[in-house]
Amino acid sequence: LKIIAFSLIAMTFIGCGKSAFMMMDKTPEYQKALQFTEQKELRNYFETLAIVRVTYLSALEPKKYGNVPTFFVGLNIKNDFLRNKKGINNPLFSLMSNNTEITEIEEVTIEHPLYKSMPVMNRWSRYYKITFIGNPLLETMNVKFEHKASKENIVFTFNPLENFQH
Repeated sequence: LKIIAFSLIAMTFIGCGKSAFMMMDKTPEYQKALQFTEQKELRNYFETLAIVRVTYLSALEPKKYGNVPTFFVGLNIKNDFLRNKKGINNPLFSLMSNNTEITEIEEVTIEHPLYKSMPVMNRWSRYYKITFIGNPLLETMNVKFEHKASKENIVFTFNPLENFQH
C-alpha cells in the first residue's frame, strides 16, 4: 500500500513537470499579491457572463500606486473572442470605482513586468492596469463590474490604505 501511494505521488509530480513544484515555491511578492486579489463570477441566472479578477495595486505597492486608486484587472468575458476581443471596451459591460469612470487604462500583455508578478494568470483572460479618481488612503474602494443589459453586477471592496500595515 505504501508503494502504491508513493508511486501515485511520484507520478503526479513527474506528470505535472515543473508546474507542480512551481506552485509550491512562490515568491513573497506573489504571496503578498494574493492577499490583495479577489476573483468573482458575473452570472445571469445559471449563465456565467464573465470571470473577473481584481488586484488592488494601491495596497500592494503603496509607494508606487498609493496616491491614486490603481487596480490590476483580469477579464474573461464569455464569447468575447467572437466580438473581436474588445475586453474592457466590450460595450455590454462597464467597470467603475466608487461611481467614477476609469481615468486611465493600460493593457498588460504577457511581456509586461506587471503581468509576470501577478497571481493566478491564465491565457483566456485579458489584463489591464486601471486607475480611477479617488483617495485610496481614506476611502473604501468599490470596484463594480456590470453587465449593462441584465444589470447583473459584482462588487469588489477594498479597505482604505490606512487600514493596511506594511
